[in-house]
Amino acid sequence: MCNSIAAEFTVESATKLSITGAEGLVVFNKGSTNFTRPLFSFIPPTAGMFIWATFYFRSSRRFLALKAAGEVENPEQVFADQLWASLAKELVGIMLLNAPLIADDI
Repeated sequence: MCNSIAAEFTVESATKLSITGAEGLVVFNKGSTNFTRPLFSFIPPTAGMFIWATFYFRSSRRFLALKAAGEVENPEQVFADQLWASLAKELVGIMLLNAPLIADDI
């Protein structure tokens, strides 16, 4: 899974970046050289099969538009639901579990 992420995105070590709360590896759009708008970060598994990821909604134009429109009461939850539905549809054969959304720094 980590190799697949590296093939599809630009991945940098969190220790080389100044991104609050980022641990392990930080993921950006493919070919990105602007390391201020991460998509997500994760700690590569050392045993087992789980990848724990933190998604940075503030880097998503879709989330920012949803939030700016002011049409939904909880844009974080609406966006998270859309994200998980999209991931579940696209990543056939991979089990995804959505931990509770903690949106203290979006």
